[in-house]
Amino acid sequence: MPNSIAEKQNYPANLKLLQASLQAYSHAKKGDNVIGFFFLFLAIAYPFAYTYFNNEVVQAVLLGISFIVTLLVEIMYNNLHANTDLGSILKEAFDMAVLGLPIRKTSKLPDQMEVEILADAYVKKHVHDNKTKDWYPINLSDKVPDLVKIAVCQKMNVGWGIELRKKYSQLLIVTIIVYSILLLFFLLYKDVKTSTGFTISLAIAPFYTCFINQIRGHNTVVKKRKELSFLLDEIILREKQFDIYDLRDIQDEIGITRGELAKVPDLYFKMTRAKIEDTFQHNYIAEVNNHYAILTQ
Repeated sequence: MPNSIAEKQNYPANLKLLQASLQAYSHAKKGDNVIGFFFLFLAIAYPFAYTYFNNEVVQAVLLGISFIVTLLVEIMYNNLHANTDLGSILKEAFDMAVLGLPIRKTSKLPDQMEVEILADAYVKKHVHDNKTKDWYPINLSDKVPDLVKIAVCQKMNVGWGIELRKKYSQLLIVTIIVYSILLLFFLLYKDVKTSTGFTISLAIAPFYTCFINQIRGHNTVVKKRKELSFLLDEIILREKQFDIYDLRDIQDEIGITRGELAKVPDLYFKMTRAKIEDTFQHNYIAEVNNHYAILTQ
């Protein structure tokens, strides 16, 4: 079929939108990673500092640093997360262009100059490892209806988000539990006074707040995308009646989840990509192709 999703996704203009969105998300993740690792460093450094430097001035300084860093993160909240909003806008523009969904009058349109700058930066960074070509499945059968193909692409987006965020959220939970157990044993071993233990708890509170907010954000997206995944399965595999505007509404919900501030680091994404890709780019597509092959017999 001319101008199919498989073809349109690799048009130069559309590739630039995708590359720009990935670069914007990469910038956002770097900021989050710096904050997360800094709070993790403080969570490890504080107990040692409080127990080995039995000095009220040192303890007060460390507690003050924790308070100031937390305050700065809150003050710079909008600036730190601006790239998340930009990445979401660019990815939505890519989907609108490739999937052919109706564009809302209220939709934010990306700045072309910004797209060029971000796309160029992405290409330079991934000269030998460009994963943007064939972003959506190219092996869907011709027997699959065009509107269903759009729904399948949306299912790809939703499915990736569910599995990736669920696994990373579990990793964060394990990190918190292991850290808490080690900290408890350390404080008991050093026979830390109750007052000192309370001060340490105040100092490391930002670590728990940061990680718990990440877990809560990921779980919120997982819950919403599971609902969307079920709805898309109803459309794709159980022939529920729908039209292009239903898919547009689903896209809006996907866009909302893309704006979630909790994100999965690129390194973890690369580590788990192969397994998730096998699940959604091969197994699910094979199921869809087989389903419509049977229907058209």
